[in-house]
Amino acid sequence: MKKITPWIAGIAASIFAFAVNAAPINVFASYENSANAQLRSGVMAGLYELKVDGITILAMCDDFNTHVTPGQTWDALLNDFSDIQAGGGKFNPGNNVKYSQAGYLMSLAPSMNYTQQADMNLAIWNIFTPNAIAMNTQAQTYFNTATSGSYDTFNWSGIMQVLTPNPLGASQEFLVLGTINKVPEPGTLALVALGLVGASLRIRKKAAA
Repeated sequence: MKKITPWIAGIAASIFAFAVNAAPINVFASYENSANAQLRSGVMAGLYELKVDGITILAMCDDFNTHVTPGQTWDALLNDFSDIQAGGGKFNPGNNVKYSQAGYLMSLAPSMNYTQQADMNLAIWNIFTPNAIAMNTQAQTYFNTATSGSYDTFNWSGIMQVLTPNPLGASQEFLVLGTINKVPEPGTLALVALGLVGASLRIRKKAAA
């Protein structure tokens, strides 16, 4: 029993460390179609349909100067808010503010119609790449609100994830609407770790008895 106890404690420590230091997730992505996107200045703007590890999702491009075609596939990193704050994302380092501004706009997407979503995409393109594309009145309003300074630290956890191509030039970067859970949540892993610690303590007590 004395040999088992350190082994269990070691596993618990490893799980807890992983839970605390969760990193971007490696995924396989494919561009399916333009879904409900609408034509703006010769390009499709709005939410596109993608697949991430076989899961169908809706996502908005933040990368105006890179293009994708239906059926295109690529490797990517799935970034959460903490990953972007740590320097992840195609437009980092130094551009956490842009992701927060875009995250605020993405929080509005579920309540928007397709036309509004397309206009919002114009604003997001211009947030990440200044003067990327001409904006209509509605898009300009979204842009002005997002960049007013009120949303520079907006926490978009649970609202979106950032699908960053790996390597960066492999595809566009996309803002995923909602979240894709690919591994146990850090909180769950931490609970498992604590359970293992408890088990090791019980074993020690029995061994001492």
